[in-house]
Amino acid sequence: MYEKNVQTMEELISHINQAVFCKTQAYVWKRTPEGQTVINEKALILKVNEQNELKIELHEDTKLPVGEDVLFALEGGILVFKSKVLSSNGRFAVLSIPSMAKGIERRRSPRIPYKFEDRIDFEMEVKSDVTTAFLIDLSEHGMCLSFSDETVQNLRLEQTLKIVRPNKGVTYSACIVRSIRVFKGAKIGRSKMYAVGLEFV
Repeated sequence: MYEKNVQTMEELISHINQAVFCKTQAYVWKRTPEGQTVINEKALILKVNEQNELKIELHEDTKLPVGEDVLFALEGGILVFKSKVLSSNGRFAVLSIPSMAKGIERRRSPRIPYKFEDRIDFEMEVKSDVTTAFLIDLSEHGMCLSFSDETVQNLRLEQTLKIVRPNKGVTYSACIVRSIRVFKGAKIGRSKMYAVGLEFV
């Protein structure tokens, strides 16, 4: 794992939406210029609204300082950024989303991206049903496939999937679900598509 910059709003919101889907633990904290921690709260991300603002629910009834900067992070340092408190009411607050953040790259090897239009497909077994998923990117240790929202309803993190028909020289027969996020801009008919990160086993 290594540190990386998240340099676009679209990429940042994609990470946040994945955290919403996976109910990832979040943290909000603030320090004084002298380094004293004055706020240190756990939070649940509710959604990103139409104005690209972050709506959260704090675990405790804490008044965040409206108009001031706080630090926001996802569990494990997956994402860390400075945010401004736009509103705070009881356990609920709205935070700004910056255009850049720090994060941790969890992949152990470089990935090769593939265009969705290329339709490089894998047949995967999900709860005894075989479905076709399309390749988004591939690395030595895993791949990212695009699944329909109907299929994603039957997926969960850490679930093992069988690779029924591999492609692109993949020799593994199984993989573990490591991440699930909305695959923006990709649809089949009216079905929303999801990018599912998989680690070979």
